[in-house]
Amino acid sequence: DELVLRRVQEEHAAECQYRPVQCRHCQTTVCLHQMEGHERYCLEKVVECANQGCSAVMKQGEMDEHCDTCEFQSVACPCHGCRTRLLRRDLPAHLAPGTPHDGHVAALIRQNAELVAQQEKMELRMREQVGVAAFEWSIA
Repeated sequence: DELVLRRVQEEHAAECQYRPVQCRHCQTTVCLHQMEGHERYCLEKVVECANQGCSAVMKQGEMDEHCDTCEFQSVACPCHGCRTRLLRRDLPAHLAPGTPHDGHVAALIRQNAELVAQQEKMELRMREQVGVAAFEWSIA
């Protein structure tokens, strides 16, 4: 009876979905039934960059930082009104003088000037509403 019970217990321990197992990437111990989800998002798992044309390989935890600079990442043109999406590596040529998008830099300069003017107007209104001393105290 005891022998049968021990054998059943050993079989259960070998098949139990709640038994602890170690991640092969980060050595963290998780329950077997959670391992698939853990491995999907494990920061130590080595992965390839998903951007077509990029051959970078790194830990999954480093991928966000890589994608912020990856030349093969699709990005939107930063110019207001331009709806072009292109690879990050192609952005300088897209914005370069002498291209069909030559007006982009000039547009950005105009936008910046408009924003500076708006900011100055808002600051003036705030000074008028709360008084110069209160405004200067709040930004100091």
